[in-house]
Amino acid sequence: MEAKRTLYQCSEARVRDSEIYCHAGRILDRKSKSGTIHIRRLTNGNPLGSEVCQKCPYFSYMGEPVPKEDRGWNNIKGGIK
Repeated sequence: MEAKRTLYQCSEARVRDSEIYCHAGRILDRKSKSGTIHIRRLTNGNPLGSEVCQKCPYFSYMGEPVPKEDRGWNNIKGGIK
């Protein structure tokens, strides 16, 4: 079974202001007006495995998956709230 692709691994994932977007122009969240994912999901360490990423021809691995225990920083003392 192939591992699920996540935005934690893709070099096309970018952050602008409070949104995560795809540099290749893919819509990451169809429920969002802008097609982006709010950065809150990243700061909380939530999964970032968008369905569009799974068969995306622009997906570019930049490394191994980030372990769950290393994701997010909101739960760390003194972290962003």
